[in-house]
Amino acid sequence: MKSWLVKGVIPFLCLWFSGAVLAKTVSPQTLKLLDNRFRVDYGIDVITLLIQREPNSDPVIIVQPDGSKWYAHRHPPELKWTKGYSGDMIKIPNPTPGPWQLIGEVSKHSKILLISDVTLELDPLPARVFRGQRIKLTAAIEGDDQRLAIRDFHQMLSWQVQLSSANRQGDENYAAGVRKIGGFTDTGTSLDERPNDGIFTSSLNFNQPSGLYHLKLEASNEVFSRIIEQDLEIVPQPFRLSVPDILGVAPEDYQLNVEVDVEELMPNELHLSLHLRSPSGMVTDLNISPTQPQQQIQLENVMQLGSYSINGEAVGTTAAGEEFFLTLPELSFYLAPPPPPPPSAQERAEQVRQQIAERDEAAQVRVVSVVIGFNLALLLVGGGALIFWRKRQRLVQQLHQVKEEEEPQIEANNIDLTS
Repeated sequence: MKSWLVKGVIPFLCLWFSGAVLAKTVSPQTLKLLDNRFRVDYGIDVITLLIQREPNSDPVIIVQPDGSKWYAHRHPPELKWTKGYSGDMIKIPNPTPGPWQLIGEVSKHSKILLISDVTLELDPLPARVFRGQRIKLTAAIEGDDQRLAIRDFHQMLSWQVQLSSANRQGDENYAAGVRKIGGFTDTGTSLDERPNDGIFTSSLNFNQPSGLYHLKLEASNEVFSRIIEQDLEIVPQPFRLSVPDILGVAPEDYQLNVEVDVEELMPNELHLSLHLRSPSGMVTDLNISPTQPQQQIQLENVMQLGSYSINGEAVGTTAAGEEFFLTLPELSFYLAPPPPPPPSAQERAEQVRQQIAERDEAAQVRVVSVVIGFNLALLLVGGGALIFWRKRQRLVQQLHQVKEEEEPQIEANNIDLTS
């Protein structure tokens, strides 16, 4: 297990248990509680209290030598306090020498550690993993070479591991952004072997698009913060599963294609545990151990029309002798109804006759439309000419009538012949 070391100088003591630093270097010390009381000697610069309480009890109250009290919700800003389900972690700078007291449901296992050297022991982080590969990493906190543990301490810690794309041209994860992939736990679940033993075990999801990433690991609470960063590359899995997408294929013809990278894997040491889910929800297990670079597996239970999915796990050994466990990305395919059969010769002839009849009918409609349109045009032109002529005749008559009315009438009796 490789160590990421944090030495016992004050600026770095906020890592994990933070520890207490003495004016002079001292060996690890444990202050035992007597009736929830303990004494702090002169010369201590920082003290960290690891207090274990009864489950689901309230945070303790700290009574200083002068009788003043500190609470989880009310204390000086330089004091750091993290409360959990069954414990408190408190970092006190420059504690006052003298007798101190804890008020609360304190467990008899509580202790106060004076530590001069704190280290985070962490397994080496891999630089390259397969997509979906399960990686077991462990971390431990040691004070002066002694692993530190407290019940339910994991509830006072915040773990976060995230990947951000390096945006390398051509990678599948190009411009993929930031992805949170898990953390570490000490609960005795998943890959963690025993709860509350001080050994934290990773639970990380590397089933992400392949490519180069920046990995950031952060563990923190109110008392400390620790960040580790490095580059990590997720590479494609050394085999490929596919189902041919062919319209009209019969259900009994569906096959699973397995393509194996023989240069990457040790021969005959790849084993697939697959689960085929049908449209009705029925799950069929498939156990496959490919023996050829390319192999087809009959999918006998593909019978219903609808959507199918295949997921599962794979175990194997690389050509370099490294064993691996992979979670496979889900593979989906759809069984569609077959296309209708082609028409017979008689049906094709009937279709041709119908097409000819439709063309003839369309031609007749066009001819009739042209004739009707021409006649309508003639009717409109003739009607317009007739209306124009009649109006012109009426206007001429009116002009003649007006002219006759304006000319003077000469009568014989009115002629003057004397002049």
